[in-house]
Amino acid sequence: MAAMDFDTLKDGIKCGICNDFFKEPTTIPCGHNFCMKCISNQWDNELYQFYNCPKCSKTFMTRPELVMNETLCVIGNKLQRLKLQDGAQYGVVAELKKKNQKPQPMTRDKMKAKEKLKKMMCAQHDRLLNFYCRDDKQCICEQCTLSEHMGHNTVTAVEERKEREQKVEECLQKARCEIHERELILQKISKTSDQIKDSSNCAVDASRSVFSELTVTLEKMKEELNKIIQEQETALLSQAQLEEKQQKLVIWSLQAMETELEALSHVKDDIPFIMKSQLVVSQQEADPVTIHVNENLSFEFVTVALNKVKDMLEDGCKVAIENIQQRVRNVTLVKTSVQNQKHPDRQVWRKFSNVSGPRP
Repeated sequence: MAAMDFDTLKDGIKCGICNDFFKEPTTIPCGHNFCMKCISNQWDNELYQFYNCPKCSKTFMTRPELVMNETLCVIGNKLQRLKLQDGAQYGVVAELKKKNQKPQPMTRDKMKAKEKLKKMMCAQHDRLLNFYCRDDKQCICEQCTLSEHMGHNTVTAVEERKEREQKVEECLQKARCEIHERELILQKISKTSDQIKDSSNCAVDASRSVFSELTVTLEKMKEELNKIIQEQETALLSQAQLEEKQQKLVIWSLQAMETELEALSHVKDDIPFIMKSQLVVSQQEADPVTIHVNENLSFEFVTVALNKVKDMLEDGCKVAIENIQQRVRNVTLVKTSVQNQKHPDRQVWRKFSNVSGPRP
């Protein structure tokens, strides 16, 4: 019965920081209890001079004064004596439970640790992989250096990691730089999209105003020009949307690569680091961002040209209008190099998606 009483009460007299029975218990303003030494040490380490309760996270702007809780001291002492009196009986019960307990299956953490250790062992010699063969590009054990890989260019895993860490950092910096450049391009595209709408709308308005004064003979030309301007507006806006999606995809790819590289840089074990960074050695400098957004895109020339066309004769109008139509068609949103015109997002994936490399 005493053991049952002790089991019921023991959790209520344990400190929430050290998880042990109270030693000089104290109660803070929010009502929670801790060892005076435990809560003092925690508050001594606060960086911003704010004092939080470890249980409920309530914040105190000034450090509360700590006073020993005499009631908890008395209760704790009584329970300690109860524990000593009932210790022998409790120990026998615990031993019987332990003997009758069935073996527990291997936990997930233990299985992961076992699998991790297996990957770090040489399958041929069952020894720890602590060397790297640069000729065969694979991790090997010390016994391998004396047999199959004798005479090869081999180094310790620590040496190989140091060399690769530098290249991983260089690749990470290049990725961050390209992300910044492409984010600037994305801003320019967004800004130019509004400019496309405003400028094309002004051109359409000017076209309607000028052609309303022309004869019926020019009516057909007016509609053709309006159609071309609106089609080009749609095409440019569609191109802007496509470029936005492509740039976002490229940025997403680079950010994924950045996350992977950052995670890779924090891998503490040498062998997993070498396995995951197998292809980093083969990475070359990233292609520079060659997309240039036409920030001065405008259809203003349409208005100017139409004012001149108004005074021209019917025979000369056709040539002038055709020239305007062609110029409208030639308005572009971005100027892209040939190598980036086809699927720029796929180029980024080819450069960075395999940065971890295949496992040897």
